[in-house]
Amino acid sequence: MKEDRRTLYLSDSFSMGRGSGALECTCQVINVRRGHNRELMDKCHRLWEYSEFVSEIELNIRKGLGRDEAIQSAIDCCIERGILTDILRTEKSEVLHMIFLTEYDEKKHLRHTFEEGREEGLAEGMEKGRNEKLLEQIRKKLSRGKSPEEIAQELEEDIDTIRSLLERAEK
Repeated sequence: MKEDRRTLYLSDSFSMGRGSGALECTCQVINVRRGHNRELMDKCHRLWEYSEFVSEIELNIRKGLGRDEAIQSAIDCCIERGILTDILRTEKSEVLHMIFLTEYDEKKHLRHTFEEGREEGLAEGMEKGRNEKLLEQIRKKLSRGKSPEEIAQELEEDIDTIRSLLERAEK
């Protein structure tokens, strides 16, 4: 996240999209990475320390260190700089365990989101194609003088589905 703050909307996670439901749930995401939200970091020293610790890990990874080594090195560096020393000295193994369990994998998340979107798109496309084919059959049968009820029976479809497709086609 490059911006300092971002609002996330729960409805964006669903195919109908924002504004489609009766209730909207929002979440304010605050970027606590180094260089962001300076005013907040000035007010909360512990949060600033955490930001420095995470930035140190990221820097080590960019330098080419493996994840485990990058975390170990960041712990040592932060202790030397007086950052989170009380926690990092006494709870070092707990910190390591927590970071390994909770590490957010943005690429994995984006792949998963892409796959979900692809599956939704395929399902929507198949439904649209099915409805277009059904509408084509309905039109042919109407041109032959068949009633919507007869068409529904012949196509083994619900009469409401037939009427709904006819209404949408007229619009």
